[in-house]
Amino acid sequence: MQLSTLAPFLLLGGLVFIHEMGHFLVAKWMKLPVETFSLGMGPRLVGFKWKETDIRLSAFPLGGYVKLAGYNPEEPKDDDPYGFEKQPFFKKFLFYTGGIIANLITAFLLLVIVGADSQRILTRTPESSPLLVAQVVKKSAAERAGLLQGDQILALNELRFPGADDRQAVNFIRGKGDQRLSILIDRNGNQMLINAVPQNIDGQGRLGILFQPTKYKEIRRPFVASDWIVGISSAGHLFGDISSQIFAFLGRLIRWDISSDQVAGPIGIIQQGTQAAKMGWSAFLVMAAAISLQLGILNALPIPLLDGGHVAIMTIEAMVRRPFSWQVKQRILMAGFAILITIMGSAIFLDIGRLFR
Repeated sequence: MQLSTLAPFLLLGGLVFIHEMGHFLVAKWMKLPVETFSLGMGPRLVGFKWKETDIRLSAFPLGGYVKLAGYNPEEPKDDDPYGFEKQPFFKKFLFYTGGIIANLITAFLLLVIVGADSQRILTRTPESSPLLVAQVVKKSAAERAGLLQGDQILALNELRFPGADDRQAVNFIRGKGDQRLSILIDRNGNQMLINAVPQNIDGQGRLGILFQPTKYKEIRRPFVASDWIVGISSAGHLFGDISSQIFAFLGRLIRWDISSDQVAGPIGIIQQGTQAAKMGWSAFLVMAAAISLQLGILNALPIPLLDGGHVAIMTIEAMVRRPFSWQVKQRILMAGFAILITIMGSAIFLDIGRLFR
C-alpha cells in the first residue's frame, strides 16, 4: 500500500488517539483508574492490558472513548465507586475537555511545524505532474462540464500530465476557444473522461479553472531559531483563519445554506487526505491540523454525548445547584445519540453517493 493511501487512515486514527489520550491523561492526573481506552466503538477486536486499563481496537472505526473504572458518564445508572462525581467542578471540566484541548494543541503544533519549515525553502520549482483543480469559476465552461475543485487533470486531449507542464496546459486551453476538449481526470481515485468547450473570449479559450501542479521540487536550508518564531506567528494567524472558516460553515449549516458537496464524512475525509498526501507532507500536515481543529471545535458543541454536551449538563447542574435525575439524563443522552447518528449517517450516505458519480 502506498504512503499516500495509508496516510489518511493513520491521520484519522492518530487524531482520535490524541483526542482520547487527552481524556486519559486528565483521568490519570485525577488518580482515577481507567477501565477502557478504545479506538473505535462496539465489540473489542484486539488489544492488550496496561495496568488496570484495557487498551483496545474496536469493530466500528467511528471515534473512540475512555471509560473510567466502575463509572461511565454516558450510563447514568452506573455506580461511582472511585468518586468521579465527587471531584471538583474544574477537574470534571478538564476531564471532559481534555480531548478538545489535545486536538487544539495538536492543530497549533502542526501549523507551527509547517510555518517554520516554509521559511527554509530556498527554491520551489513546479514539476510535471497531474494538475490539481484548485478552483472552478461559477457559470464557466468547466462548471457546466462538471469539473470539481479537487479533481486532478491527467490529460487534455493529447497533452499528458505528467509529461506536459502547467504553462503548456494554459497555452493549450487558450488555443481551443469554442473547440471540444477531452479532459481525463482523477476524482477520488477514479478516472473519468469529461468533455468541455472553452469559451472564446477575445480570441482566447477560457475554461474557467485555476489549477496547479501537484508536485514541486524544493531545496531547503537547515533550521534556525528564527524559523520557529515565524512558525509560531504564522500558526497563530492560520489557526484563527481555519477556526473562522469552521464557525462560518457551522453557521451556514444551521441556516441550511450549504450544498451536499461541502459535507464530508469519514470516507470523504480519507479521500481528501489521499489527495493532500499526493501533494506532499506540508499540504498533508495542514489538512491534518484543520481536521484536528475541526474535531476539537465540533466536540465542544453542546450536543449530548459529545464532550461539550457533558460540560453543558454539568454546568447547568452547577447553576441550579442540584443534579438532573437519571431519567432526565437518559432522555438527554438518547436525544444526543439520535442527533449524532442522523448527522453521521447523512455524511456517510453523501460520501457513498459521491463514490458513484
